[in-house]
Amino acid sequence: MSMPAYMIPCPVVRDFLMEYLDSRLPMVRQWRFWFHLQLCPPCSRYLRRYNKSVDFSRELLEGFTPPPDLVEHTREFLHKHIHTHG
Repeated sequence: MSMPAYMIPCPVVRDFLMEYLDSRLPMVRQWRFWFHLQLCPPCSRYLRRYNKSVDFSRELLEGFTPPPDLVEHTREFLHKHIHTHG
């Protein structure tokens, strides 16, 4: 069975899931994502697992403060690569 033209394909849903959850998609595309998630059990399961992963990561990192040397090395690395590659 072919997919109706208004349905977003599953790979697109997975690729733009963060934008969907942050409501950064245009209104029509946001609605199409919602519609797809209502009708597609695999993508709906993927969304639930994704949300559980995000929640778990937040709980795991709650109260975590990275060591100052890690922060400094990360800043130096990003500064070097942004200015040489960007």
